Amino acid sequence: MELNLISIFITVAVAHFLALLSPGPDFVLVVKSAFKGNRKNAVGVALGIATANAVYIGLCLIGVGAILSTSVSLMIALKFIGGLFLMYIAFNALKTPQKFLPEYDRNIS
Repeated sequence: MELNLISIFITVAVAHFLALLSPGPDFVLVVKSAFKGNRKNAVGVALGIATANAVYIGLCLIGVGAILSTSVSLMIALKFIGGLFLMYIAFNALKTPQKFLPEYDRNIS
């Protein structure tokens, strides 16, 4: 890697890190994991999010978006695979039994 590309990577990585610090869906997921599980679960979720962002940054830097924009058939195939994956996730979410909170006992004083 040439020095200019490394400095761009570090700049983008720092910007993504600062964006991760702001409250949002990732933040809520980490907090939920910490409250429901333990610290180890929350650290695992945070590391997973950071790893996914690092992969995303790397793909952007090597120009995957430019490659996909030049190949229409590859882009359509990727969208189709992504749609199938989302339908798979939705099917599994609907198939999973729901856990409801226990009924509130109104007889307790």
